[in-house]
Amino acid sequence: MMATAKQRDGYEAHKQRAAKRSREQAAAGTDIGSIPRVRNGRRKKRCGKSLKAFCESYFPDKFYYGFSADHLRLIDKLERAVLNGELLSLAMPRGSGKTTLCECAALWALLYGHRSFVVLVGADKEAAQGLLQSVVVALETNDRIENDFPEVCYPIQCIERTASRCKKQTCNGVHTRMVYADDKLVFPTVKGSKCSGSMIVCRGLLGRIRGLKHSRADGQDIRPDLCIVDDPQTEESSQSIPMCRKRVKVLTGGILGLAGPGKSIAGMMPCTVLEPGDMADQILDRDLYPQWQGERVAFVKSWPVNRDLWDKYVEILRDDLKHERGRERATQFYRDNFRAMREGFEVYWEDRFDREKGEIDARQHFFNKLVELGPEKCASEMQNDPKCKELIKTCVEFDWHVSRTKIANKCSGYDWRVVPDTATKITAMIDVHLDVLYYGVAAWTDEFTGYVIDYGTWPDQPRRYFEKSTADHTMRALYPEAAGQSDAAVLHVALADLCDEILGRTYTREDGTEQHVDRCLIDANYGPESATVYEFCKLSPYRSIFLPSHGKPIGINKPDEHARPAQRGEVVGWHWRMPPLAKTTKQIRYINFTPNRWKVFLFQRLAAARGAIGCLELPGTEPEAHLMLADHCHAETPAKAHGTYGERVLFGECPPGVDNHFFDVLVGLCVGASREGCKVPTMAMDTRGDRRKRSGGRKKRLSQLR
Repeated sequence: MMATAKQRDGYEAHKQRAAKRSREQAAAGTDIGSIPRVRNGRRKKRCGKSLKAFCESYFPDKFYYGFSADHLRLIDKLERAVLNGELLSLAMPRGSGKTTLCECAALWALLYGHRSFVVLVGADKEAAQGLLQSVVVALETNDRIENDFPEVCYPIQCIERTASRCKKQTCNGVHTRMVYADDKLVFPTVKGSKCSGSMIVCRGLLGRIRGLKHSRADGQDIRPDLCIVDDPQTEESSQSIPMCRKRVKVLTGGILGLAGPGKSIAGMMPCTVLEPGDMADQILDRDLYPQWQGERVAFVKSWPVNRDLWDKYVEILRDDLKHERGRERATQFYRDNFRAMREGFEVYWEDRFDREKGEIDARQHFFNKLVELGPEKCASEMQNDPKCKELIKTCVEFDWHVSRTKIANKCSGYDWRVVPDTATKITAMIDVHLDVLYYGVAAWTDEFTGYVIDYGTWPDQPRRYFEKSTADHTMRALYPEAAGQSDAAVLHVALADLCDEILGRTYTREDGTEQHVDRCLIDANYGPESATVYEFCKLSPYRSIFLPSHGKPIGINKPDEHARPAQRGEVVGWHWRMPPLAKTTKQIRYINFTPNRWKVFLFQRLAAARGAIGCLELPGTEPEAHLMLADHCHAETPAKAHGTYGERVLFGECPPGVDNHFFDVLVGLCVGASREGCKVPTMAMDTRGDRRKRSGGRKKRLSQLR
């Protein structure tokens, strides 16, 4: 039976009334009505001008001890970073509240409209989400913030931690457009709110960071203007040169570019130095990254005069903990020697100690932490100095094995390719590979003071830092015709072009006179291509200055290169030897050297203070330009070994994926300088570790440096 027109009209009217009633009921359930009034406007206004006041007023449960002088200085810097768009990296002892301070700074920046888009970055996504949850919990549960910032807290509390309610939430009929998720929070759009539509997101350091932006209800697109990078490295990454470099690259490139073209971003990085030269150690170095205004705070400002009493305290505490006798005897020992043990002992924060464990003060707390964490962890987490000599007597086996950052900081101030007036010799070195050649040029005084004046790769690379396996430009790509013939053809033409570049060039001295390379070593250890190196050297117009070189590791049971007396026609120097031309089929002189000895020698030159005789410095004034070279120098780890010839230093092989090529280049430059007659005045030919054991206990001293 067909419905009449009247029946159809009545049905449509019924549907419309039902839909209207449903909408009204839904609106009644999702509209939060008017925003409550501000309870303490005076406090809210006062704290908008001071981050310190904000922390103390709204988070008394987190900052229940008085701030130290270091805290106050850092709070002032955090405030300036937010207001002026500055960058700040800060390392403080674990438990100092540095992350909490940065979280409060982010909340302060958002609530008062100082910043509108905050990115929280952790070592991984889970760590970053923990930062975001800390901020969200404060907005949901902090009564003081709820009372003074109802325009933010009230809409958030109304959804009762149910993200789906955000889509329908309205305030007096206007959508709040809030987003509440695991990885982001978009503040409610509320009329009159300084943070209306502001946003906070979290990301892992190596996750998707680029391209972040947000469209607000007013149609304005906003990009990140404040980034907090909290402890961006892990134990594993801190021990890996490539992983540290990757994180530094993300921080200095991807993160600082979040604000968009022509705009700056405020940044904070609370961190802990876990290993010498790790990511935190580099960013905190003001010579490498002055823009980050690195602040490194150690728990102990000055060490106790009577350190032997503290050593006794540690001994008592360890013994009692081992036998489950508690801490009372150690604490009583501290009381009995209180004045003597405190003499000269200064700490960064007097309130930093555990009352529940019966600790008397922060000094006792530090040495309790030393027992709890061990010297290595305590040096990192409490002193932010993994090489702290006061804690780790053997943490640096060799005082000459200087850190990556110290190597990069050894800038001479001379422009690239400029020869200092005091230099008398110039040497060059080429490290041979089939995809990329690594080279260096250095100027030397007769007393072995050195200045690297140029180094790089052939072909030249567009990036300052790269791994050989990921080089953008390779020799095969540069010479496709030669590549179609053989690897030897590629190497021959590449060496020819590189030598024309570095040996055919005229180097200018400070006084304007000209100088050329006196000696050039070319690595001839490269397997089957060694013959190509010799063939090239014989045919090259630079034949007279070439020396094919062979680094021959000696292990612990073989003599050094200079140990045997020189034969007729041989040239023997400090840990190097040139066989006579008549006894070789190479038709060109070459040089053998002991790389272990020369690697130590090189590090001693890098460790020497600027201006000291025998110091080696790098070109220019920009330490960041030398980070790859510094990492190459640390690709091999030295260790002591004992054998037939006494104690020696051996360098371990590079870990997979780690390059050491500029290390080899610098070593070759030093060997070449020695061949040209450079000598460190204080460097006698000390071969006491190379005395060979003979029958009857007789020992023979090796020949002296010629």
